[in-house]
Amino acid sequence: MAPAGYRATDPATSRLAAETLYSTYTIMNRVDAICHASPGLTSGEIWEQHLPDLTFASVWKRLSDLKAAGRVVPGRPRRWDGSGRLQSTWWPPDHQIELW
Repeated sequence: MAPAGYRATDPATSRLAAETLYSTYTIMNRVDAICHASPGLTSGEIWEQHLPDLTFASVWKRLSDLKAAGRVVPGRPRRWDGSGRLQSTWWPPDHQIELW
């Protein structure tokens, strides 16, 4: 379990900020683990197959954070059946992929 990130004497806003940060960090690690265990999924597939308890937006926002951190890379887009739209596939950076 992560440390609380706030003191008992801190204002309520500090507690809310710490809880949000921990939640974001936890979601990011879950998305990262999925991308490494099941490379080549779109954000919609990651959400639909592995994280339906979260919002779709929380998944693609964490993918953006992971991309910025160099922990995942986007690959060739593929149409996701859930929306009918093209979405990037997501891969571990050390995975041999054809990007475009």
